[in-house]
Amino acid sequence: MDATYYLAQAAGFTPRQSYFIAAYDETVDLTEYVHRDQNGEPYPDPKACVGIAPPAVCALQTASLPGFSRNNFEVGGVFLHFMAPFAASASAAESRLPVVPLTTQDTGEPPAGLNGVAPALTDDRNETMVSDVRRWALGQGPLCVAGFTQHAVTGQGSNDCYHSPTRPVTTLDGRIPFIEQLTVLSDVNWTTKLGEMQISGKPGEQQVPASRIGDLVGEANAPLARIGTYLHVLQDRISHHVCNVSSYVVGPRPDGAPKLALNPVANDIYQTLIAQNPGAISRQKLITDPDLVVYFDRKECDQANHEARHDVETGRDQGGLPAEEQTTEPGLLATYSELRMFARSAVRTQLTPIPKADSPSRATSLVDRLVQALESPDPQARLDALTEAGKENCLLPLPGYGGWDYAQWSSQADRTSPHCATAARATS
Repeated sequence: MDATYYLAQAAGFTPRQSYFIAAYDETVDLTEYVHRDQNGEPYPDPKACVGIAPPAVCALQTASLPGFSRNNFEVGGVFLHFMAPFAASASAAESRLPVVPLTTQDTGEPPAGLNGVAPALTDDRNETMVSDVRRWALGQGPLCVAGFTQHAVTGQGSNDCYHSPTRPVTTLDGRIPFIEQLTVLSDVNWTTKLGEMQISGKPGEQQVPASRIGDLVGEANAPLARIGTYLHVLQDRISHHVCNVSSYVVGPRPDGAPKLALNPVANDIYQTLIAQNPGAISRQKLITDPDLVVYFDRKECDQANHEARHDVETGRDQGGLPAEEQTTEPGLLATYSELRMFARSAVRTQLTPIPKADSPSRATSLVDRLVQALESPDPQARLDALTEAGKENCLLPLPGYGGWDYAQWSSQADRTSPHCATAARATS
C-alpha cells in the first residue's frame, strides 16, 4: 500500500488520488481498508466513524467490496488473485470417464514464451484476467468473471463477457488446493456463473455489478478504485507467477462432454478453517456441466507456498533470493509503468491536469529506494524507511506518518508533487 501510494504520486496523481488508488489496491485483499498510522494504530478508529457527523479523517476509509475477496467463490473474487492461462489439453481421463472428478492430475503446459514477472498486459488469451480488468479500469469494457470475454475464450468476437452458444446457463468449475499434502481432500471445487462480475458479494443481498462501482465507492473515487483494483490484479499476477503459469483453463467444453463431480468434503474443511460458513460451496449441484474448467496447480498454488512466497517480498534482501522469488522489484516497476499509462489515459481527464512525466531514471531510482526500504526486516524500521524514501523524492507522506495528522495532510493533498518543503517537514 505504501509503495503504491508513493509511485502514484511520482506518476502524476495528487496525494489524495494516490491514497485512494493505493487504498483500493489493498481493499482487494481486505474487502475494506482501514488506514493505520506509522505506529500501526487504526487511523481513524472505525468506532469513531459511525453516526451522523463523523470526523473528517473518516474520509480515509474505503467502501466494502467483499466480492473481490480471494475467498469469494460465489461471484469469482478468487480470480482477481489467482489467474490461469489457456493451455494444453486436460488429462486423458476427461475424455473417457462418464463422470470426471475435478481431481485429475495437472497436465496442462504453460504456453511458450509466457513471462511470469513481465506479463503481456493485452494478451487476453494468456493473461485473461489482467487484460480484462485493465480494460475495465480504462472504461473500455465490462469486468467479466475470471476475465472470460467472448474474444478471450473463443479467439473471436468482442470483449463482452463470454456466454455459451448452447448451454442455457454459462458456468465454470474451479479447483484450487489449500494444503497439497491432503491430496484429494485438499482441492476446493466450486461452480461460478459467468458474466459481468458482481462486487458487493454479500449473499442474500442485492448484488452490484462492477460497472456500477461508483454506487459503492462514490463517483469521484470510482476511477481511482478501478485503477487500484487493476494494480492489485497485476501485482498478484507477478507475486503469484509460479502458481499462475503452472495452472490452466480447459474449454469451451463441447455439448455432450463428460459431466464433472465436485468435492464437497474439502470445501467444508476449507470453509471451517477460514471461519466462514461450512457448506457454503458444497450446497451447489455435485454433478456439473460447465463450459470452462480452471485448474490451479496443486503443488504451486497451495497455501503453504502462497504464504512463503509473500513472506519473502518484504523484510528480506531481494538480491539474495532465488530468481523466481524476486518479485518485489518487477512488481513495483510494472505498477509505476501502468500508473504512468493511466496518468495519460482518458480516465485521467476525469481527475486533474497531467504534469510533465518523470524521467525513466528517476522512476527506476525511486523503485530502487522503495525496494531498499522494503528490505528492512523490522516492521517499524520498514515504515520509517518508506517515509524517508518519500521525503527524499519530494512526495507527501501518508496521513498519520512522519508527524502529519489528517488536517495537515489534507491541506496539501490536492496538488501534485513536488512536495519538497512539506515532505521535509514530515520528519522534522
